[in-house]
Amino acid sequence: MDIRSQEFQRLFEFSHDAVAITDKEGNILDVNKAFLITYGYTKEEIIGKNPRILKSHHSTREFYSEMWRQILDSKIGFWQGEIINLTKDKREIPVHLSINAIRGDDGEIKNFLGIAFDLTRRKKLEEIRKKYIDFIVHDLRGPLTLVMANAEFLKINLREVVADKLKRRLELISVNARRLDCMVKDMLDFSRFEEGIGLTPRKEKVDWRKIVEESILPFEGLPKEFFINGKPYPCEIGEVELNADGEMLRRIIYNLLSNAFKHSISKVELCYTIEGNHLLIDVTDDGEGIDAEDARHIFDTFFQTDRGVRMGGVGLGLSIVKSFVEAHGGFIDVETASGSGTRFYVRLPVVSRTLQESNI
Repeated sequence: MDIRSQEFQRLFEFSHDAVAITDKEGNILDVNKAFLITYGYTKEEIIGKNPRILKSHHSTREFYSEMWRQILDSKIGFWQGEIINLTKDKREIPVHLSINAIRGDDGEIKNFLGIAFDLTRRKKLEEIRKKYIDFIVHDLRGPLTLVMANAEFLKINLREVVADKLKRRLELISVNARRLDCMVKDMLDFSRFEEGIGLTPRKEKVDWRKIVEESILPFEGLPKEFFINGKPYPCEIGEVELNADGEMLRRIIYNLLSNAFKHSISKVELCYTIEGNHLLIDVTDDGEGIDAEDARHIFDTFFQTDRGVRMGGVGLGLSIVKSFVEAHGGFIDVETASGSGTRFYVRLPVVSRTLQESNI
């Protein structure tokens, strides 16, 4: 890179990132306008100074030694990472910093180029988002717990005397409260992921038939056909004894079905089979499908296709599914193309005993 070129000078002056150029001893030769705004210095105050005046106490001597080892290494020649710097008024700011060694034709270092992106606003937004998620999670879970508990109480205690239509209404209350509870748990899990807290499945004996039936309940009554292994539902569901986290597995199936029913035109199919100790699951819809670029990001947190945005949601479901599948040592992928529907397939090493196998 020639720091004397006109192209570099244009980039230097108009960059929104704070840019500083030093000589080989590290004395600042020039900074751009964004640098002055970020750190609060005037050009007269900063020219000739060493960037050490920006250092905070957060990074250790070993940290800086490793940083400069990489920068001075002719095979590497740069360093980048997140660091806390100080402004002129000693205010701490998080920045993403990159430092490059600029070498001449003789291979010797002539200058250093530092570029810092101020992360202050991003960090504040992340903090606000976390507080918002925590607020939603904790404020919704209380009322939802009461709704679910009372619906279950009524179903149990009024079973003998309540008409079938009223019992069905109670079941819908219970099912949809559980559906909302699933969404709240998705947000809570996302908040944990953001804090770097991993997932450890609580494995126990789980009834596959019960998992499927409970996952399907919220979608009953929708004007769409639903098939299990090619048979119209309701139909016989093979009994498979699983060793898995029941709650995670339930949410895997629920979120995949929710996504399929949301995007299908008229038909959704759940297929499953057993292969050794693996449970293989397919969920297919006959919707518009996903183009190749969107498919590459479909499991990214908060990612939504244009159709997904129009239909509501926040883009957490499939990201959570992938996390739960991988927590069990499993695998998930998608087959899709624009205009030809979508198929999600999952492979989970969770089968402990098969009582009645069913094949795709």
